[in-house]
Order: sequence, then C-alpha cells, then structure tokens
Amino acid sequence: MSFIKAGNRKLEISNEDKVFYPDSGITKGELVEYYKRAGDMIIPYMKDRPLTMRRFPDGIEGNSFYQKNAPKGIPDWIKTEAVKNREGGTTNHIICNDVATLIFITNYGNITPHIWLSKLDDLDKPDKIIIDLDPPGDDFKAVRSAVKLIYELLTDELDLPVFLMLTGSKGVHVVLPLRPKNKFDEVRDFASELADFLAQNHPRELTTEVRKSKREGRLFLDVARNAYAQTGVAPYSVRAIENAPVAAPVNYGELSDKSMNAQKYNIKNIFKRMGQVKDPWKEINRHRFSLGRAREKFERLKSKV
Repeated sequence: MSFIKAGNRKLEISNEDKVFYPDSGITKGELVEYYKRAGDMIIPYMKDRPLTMRRFPDGIEGNSFYQKNAPKGIPDWIKTEAVKNREGGTTNHIICNDVATLIFITNYGNITPHIWLSKLDDLDKPDKIIIDLDPPGDDFKAVRSAVKLIYELLTDELDLPVFLMLTGSKGVHVVLPLRPKNKFDEVRDFASELADFLAQNHPRELTTEVRKSKREGRLFLDVARNAYAQTGVAPYSVRAIENAPVAAPVNYGELSDKSMNAQKYNIKNIFKRMGQVKDPWKEINRHRFSLGRAREKFERLKSKV
C-alpha cells in the first residue's frame, strides 16, 4: 500500500504492484502514475459529465464489469450527481472534475473512463456527435480511407468542424462539436442520416448494417452513441488492451502516415507526442456548430444528388 498526492488530496493506493497487463508487465501503480501525469489533459474533457467506470479488479485478463453508480462509502469530496436513467429511476454517477477523483477511480480498478455526450447543465442536449468507425478486423487502411471520405463530405460539402481520435482499440472516432441546443433524438437522427448518406454513396467501402454477418467486409459507421445515457471513451484514456494504448486525438493530416494505427500511442509514448504536437482538441469547444444550419446545408446537398 502506498500514497499519492493530487492537488491537496493524499490518496491511498492499494495493490500498486499488481500486474494489470500480463504480456507487457504494466502494473496498477503505473496506470495510476499515468493518470496522475496525464490528468490535466484529460479532466477538461470529462468535467461535469456523468461517468461510467469499467472496472478490472484483477487486470485485463480477469473479470470486468461496468459500474454506473458511485461505490458506497466514497469520500465526501468526490462529486456525485443523481441522474435520471432510461429506466425511469436515477443513477448516482461520479462526476470526475479533478485529478484526485481520476486517481481514486483508477485505484478502484477502472482502466477506461466512459463519459456522457452531454453535461450536467442540460443532460438532454448533447454537445457533440460521435461517428465510430469500426473496421472489419484490424484493417486500419479501411479506417484511413473512410476518414478521407467522411472528412471531405463534412468539411468540404457541409462546412462542419471535424475532430478525430484514435480509439486505442481498432478504429477512429469522428467527433463534431455541437451547440447543446437540440435533444438527443434530433441529434441522433442527423447522425444517422449522415451515416446513411455516406454508406449509400460509398456502398463498397461503408455500411450502416448493425449485423456483422451483413457487413460483407465493409467498415461500419456506428452512430449508436448519440443517445441519452450512452457514453464515449474520454480522450487520453487508457484501453484494456495489451501495452496500454491510449485514445489519442490526432490531426487529419497525421492519418496519411502509413505507420498510423488505432493503437499508435500508449502510456509510455504519449507524453513524447504531447511535447511535440499541440493537443489537436484543445480548441474544440470554440468550433461548436448549429444543428439547424447544418441540417439546412445537408438537405440542399441531398437535393443535388
């Protein structure tokens, strides 16, 4: 047992020598140290958003489970919020607004924080759209090609701001920062229409078919996250995959590098990158767009096709 300081908090860390990643030998203590060091990068993206933990008490090869409710008996300095859930009740979510809280949940065996697409001031209205690019197998070339098609549509044709993140798993999240003025149903409808339009215009490369048996080797455009109480992986979070890859925001031009893949960055090399490249998402909130205007442009585009 050891202690770690974060801000004015001193946190007790248990089983810091427990190996969480057997092949690469990465321990729970190293995971805690990563989140302490990276915390100031991560917290702005998590602030005021309900959190879901995915806990791995015995590392990535042990049993894991998702936990939405804050554990009983947590310190009173950890912010929580009782949030209406889809079943009609409430869930007492942790709100991770500081590095100390981030370290606390890591000590609970949480490897990857999952956060809502909306914030506490209006949970019914998301401030982003996520299109998850899910490739067939581990073919990142398909991801690279899909990003190009999507980027050209969204930026050149619709003049929308596009931000990209390597998921740390297989694909890329295409993220559109949105003014939180519309409810989830409207936002998801728009995201679905975008995905359908892309799949219809590029039927050999892209699909919106949920069933894997019907995708026929095409990349899946997944918009299911754009719904109330759904979550996305927080930027710079660690994934429960060997070598501890990190969900890393990237610039569009970087994806042309053939060495790029979804697990390019991990807890051991991400800081070198951050010392060389400005955070590609640093100004994301300055680029929020109006859903109404975007829909008008989209309708004009569809009428021309």
